[in-house]
Amino acid sequence: PLSPPAWTSFMTGANPGKTRIFDFVGRGEDRAFHLVNGSWRALPSLWHILSQAGYRVAVMNVPMTYPPEQVNGVLIAGMDAPIKHRATGYPPDIHHRLEQAGLRYRVDVHHSRLLRQNPTTFFTTYLHEVNQVTREHGRVARWLWEEYRPDFLMAVFVNTDRIGHAAGRRLKDFAREGAAAHLTADHPIVAAYRAADEALADLLAVLPDDVTLILMSDHGFQPYDRVFNLNYWLKEQGWLALNERALRPSRLGPLAPLWQRLQYRLSGRGQRNLLARAPFFRAVDWQRTRAYSLGAFGSIFINLQGRDPHGIVPPDRYDATCDELAERLLALRDPETGAAIVRGVRRGRDVFHGPFADLGPDLLLDLAPGYFVRNALDEYRPALVYPAGRYGNRSLEHTGMHHPDGILLMRGPRVTARGEQPRAHILDLMPTILALYGLPVPAYVDGQALTGWLDAGVTVDVAAASPGEDVAEGEAGYTAEEEALISEHLRELGYL
Repeated sequence: PLSPPAWTSFMTGANPGKTRIFDFVGRGEDRAFHLVNGSWRALPSLWHILSQAGYRVAVMNVPMTYPPEQVNGVLIAGMDAPIKHRATGYPPDIHHRLEQAGLRYRVDVHHSRLLRQNPTTFFTTYLHEVNQVTREHGRVARWLWEEYRPDFLMAVFVNTDRIGHAAGRRLKDFAREGAAAHLTADHPIVAAYRAADEALADLLAVLPDDVTLILMSDHGFQPYDRVFNLNYWLKEQGWLALNERALRPSRLGPLAPLWQRLQYRLSGRGQRNLLARAPFFRAVDWQRTRAYSLGAFGSIFINLQGRDPHGIVPPDRYDATCDELAERLLALRDPETGAAIVRGVRRGRDVFHGPFADLGPDLLLDLAPGYFVRNALDEYRPALVYPAGRYGNRSLEHTGMHHPDGILLMRGPRVTARGEQPRAHILDLMPTILALYGLPVPAYVDGQALTGWLDAGVTVDVAAASPGEDVAEGEAGYTAEEEALISEHLRELGYL
């Protein structure tokens, strides 16, 4: 349940082993880790296929769409765009067109651009700003429809995600007291969904009644109370070796976060290897490290000989290493509560398949409810488990995490409830949409069209894949300066 692979799998219908996008960070062709953007995607997008078939498209704010691809219509890049205060897309003059129409467009709200205040005041300001951005997005989506009259329109509203992270503790209100008790109250979760409702209503006001509408999310949300410091556990168990001297807590007090950001930027001048510029990973002794964690949700990588630049684990010890790690993690208990922290460990090879599966993590953790994995690259915290809250002297709390179950609603002239509806997977949306347009589904697609949701007259045809014509040539990546901007924003959101 992570945005880069989820949205990429939505737009391609394929698992990360085929798309090459597993997280906000990924192994490049040089086997070093870099921040990922849409250029890493190894399969054509849904809107590329629709454009090739002659359909006009309008796509707005979908993650993993930067650099913007040329489409038959318009595309405004999402959160992986390094410019946050203006629209970046195709056609290249889209930002000027929006300005001429009197519309404001911001990709997201940067914490660092808000006046630093006490946490309560800061959260109120942040809530207002992210909801205002979503209202702006609603007006832009309406303009896209009226200006381009597309055959396919897609818009992503992110405020429910941002407030879900920042107000995760408040999610418990609904479970404890019932949602009805808060629907008329000044509740931040309710305010976020109301803003999203307003944005959607602004768009629906101009859409014909006979359009097919799909309302979906790339994941759900849940609160968490405790943070599992996975890299600290790996270090304490002897899997990860660190230069302790390089990780001594700073004596700069309140100035420490500023000094950390300055170090990060200075170390990254001309440097695009994420591990080379991140303070935590600059302290790793790779010659003594067998396993480490990187990414937003506790993925573990084995430092394997012959695959990784400084690999030390022999290939014939790979399976035993994975098994031993999984066994120890499943036996791990919270030292304060005695509760299990990890309820499941899966092999990457059992989750991902395709030509890029070996670029993904070796192990994936399924944590017990109430626990979150945080592997901060710019700070070191010597604790196995600690309470959820504000990290790195940030003004904004992070107490909500993604949940695997999202939402899906469909309405339209060919959407028919025919008996019990099966559970849908995010991989299923792309082939379903192609079927609605009467287009064949490429053979590489892993998802299945949701025929149980559609009129019996909708047929699903499978076509032979032609990756030679459509597959991306290779990751374009960011400049060092762009990567610094993106990584700072991802740290603000709690992903790095």
